[in-house]
Amino acid sequence: MEEDPVPDIDISLSSVTDVDQYKSHEILKDLHLTSPDNIKEELESRAEAVKADLLKYYTNQFPVVVKLHGAMQGALGTLSRLEVHTEQLKKNLDAMQEEVQQLPQKTASVKHKAKNLQTIEEPLGTYLEGLVVPPSLIRCIVEGKIDESFLQHIEHLESIRKTIAGYLASGKAESMPSVNDMIPIIQMLQTKAVTRSRQFLLEKIQKISKPNTNIQILQQTLIKYSPLYSYVYHRTPSIGKQIMKYYVVSMLPIYHHYFSNYIQIMSNAMIDPVTRGDLLGATQDKVLASIQTTALPNASHTSSLPASSIARADNSASFNVFSLGRRRDIIDRKYIITSTLAKQKKFKLTEIFASLYWLLICSILGEHNFQTSMFGVYLPDKLQPLKDIPGLYLVEVSQKIPHTYDCIGLIVLLCIIEKCKKSLMSVNISSLDSHFATVTMTIARRMDELMNLHIQSINQNKSSHNLNQSGVGPHIVTRRYAEFVASVHTLINQIDSVHQSRITSKLAQLQTSIIQFLDHHAFQQQQQQTINGAVFLINNYDLIVSLLKEHDISSVDLTSFEALKKHQISSFVDVEAGKYFKDINSVLGSFTYQQTPASNDILRRIAKDFSLNWKKSLSAIQRDIMFYFSSFTLGGHLLKLIYTQVLYSYKRFIDLLEERPGVYNELGQVLVSLSVVTETVKAYQAELN
Repeated sequence: MEEDPVPDIDISLSSVTDVDQYKSHEILKDLHLTSPDNIKEELESRAEAVKADLLKYYTNQFPVVVKLHGAMQGALGTLSRLEVHTEQLKKNLDAMQEEVQQLPQKTASVKHKAKNLQTIEEPLGTYLEGLVVPPSLIRCIVEGKIDESFLQHIEHLESIRKTIAGYLASGKAESMPSVNDMIPIIQMLQTKAVTRSRQFLLEKIQKISKPNTNIQILQQTLIKYSPLYSYVYHRTPSIGKQIMKYYVVSMLPIYHHYFSNYIQIMSNAMIDPVTRGDLLGATQDKVLASIQTTALPNASHTSSLPASSIARADNSASFNVFSLGRRRDIIDRKYIITSTLAKQKKFKLTEIFASLYWLLICSILGEHNFQTSMFGVYLPDKLQPLKDIPGLYLVEVSQKIPHTYDCIGLIVLLCIIEKCKKSLMSVNISSLDSHFATVTMTIARRMDELMNLHIQSINQNKSSHNLNQSGVGPHIVTRRYAEFVASVHTLINQIDSVHQSRITSKLAQLQTSIIQFLDHHAFQQQQQQTINGAVFLINNYDLIVSLLKEHDISSVDLTSFEALKKHQISSFVDVEAGKYFKDINSVLGSFTYQQTPASNDILRRIAKDFSLNWKKSLSAIQRDIMFYFSSFTLGGHLLKLIYTQVLYSYKRFIDLLEERPGVYNELGQVLVSLSVVTETVKAYQAELN
């Protein structure tokens, strides 16, 4: 490309003639123009200066121009590269467009592959999970602490073993080399796990078997590792049996030592306040002397005696030989005396044996629960650690039971043994059946002996001078008998049928003896006064009936004594009413039995005597009732019967008079109205009530 030619410009000042016309020019306005030459010189000077300034300016601006030139060259390079990238982007966009067009086909292919992967993922995962042994499992089995984590790894190892066993059983292992490779590894880990578990369990059992340790707490701690024992037993039964045997051998001396010491402590703490003097018919001067009777005119008729009168003279803790009392508590609950308490206090034979057997049963049940939880069904006889204890008990039973006189206490023991048997039956333990049979036979023999002694004591004392002279003696025997029978009937339903029959038979013999005993003493009372015999029997029969009813006893004994009491009451009412209204009864009797009727004179005399003495007679009957019977209930009942009979007899007497109008009208105001007598009778009855 050719450059444009630069036009020639005439810049000379020769043509400048008129200076004034340029004075106002922007360049020349600050010059002092005098002539053209002057202007020329000035302009040339100025031109040189401008030229120098321009040269200097361009010299100074050269680096900037160079830098600008470099920047422009860089921009040109960037534009070139941008063009290249733009071209490449265009190509990529074209390729992406092609891929987008192919995307549906690729998506379908991916879905198909994912479905295939999902199909094989579950069996493959199961296969790998069932065979892979994590490094953490190996470390824990080989050298880890035996705790809950160890148990979890044992379970994991067992699941791997079962998986391999399944493959081997199905025949798939032949086509699966990985399964065969895992077999020796699993066997090695199993051997290590069994070895370490055995050592651990033996150490724990050794801690339990140390003297003066709390066995129950350590057993509960060991139960946490029952899965460990189950694993050992299933993998190596011989080692499992070895652990069981070690437990039994270790615990035998511990239980033997513990129970031997406990039996010795209980034996030293035992007192038996019941002696031969506590038989039903035995005379006890100390007891008789201690009785505080109320100030009645004749104590021989007193039936309501203080409860303490039948206790022993020392009366320690108000213990009543013949009453059940608080001994019921040791039947209804598991009564165990601690060794510390036994060293500080004394306990009765019944309490000692109750504590011994409840402790044995609790120990057996505790051992059963532990062994069932720890060893499961693998221990053939769960009582092996305690097998020597029943023998120790038999020695104590044979030494103490044959010498006691506490018949009620023996029946209580039978009840406790029956409850113990039921407790063991609830967990299907029958190993102590023979022991219980031996103990119950020992108790039953002694109980038969005591029942015979009670019967003999009553029979021997029928004519006892001590009882006769004391006056209250027969009533003591009666009360003893009533409380004894009530206690027996309260307990008898809690023992087995064989012993029930034996006791019932003895009670029938005892009832016969007590009836004969009371009849004998009633006869002695009757020798003094006819009515005393009936009063004596009514008081004693009422005492027996009242005590049996108080204890809610419904038995043959109650029915028998109620019938006897009713018979004696009927006899007493006739005698007491006839005692004060003899004439009226005799007149009525003559008409009843068709004898010679009474004359009018006799009827007049009887009517006049009645009008003069009927109030005194009714009052005398009331005094007799209060004198003979201290029981207000019984007295009120008898008074009502007697007054009723008196009213009935008097009404019949009035009816008889009305049959003779002359006599009836003659008596007039002398004859007492039946209504007046009735109102008076009600007043007397109210006073007694």
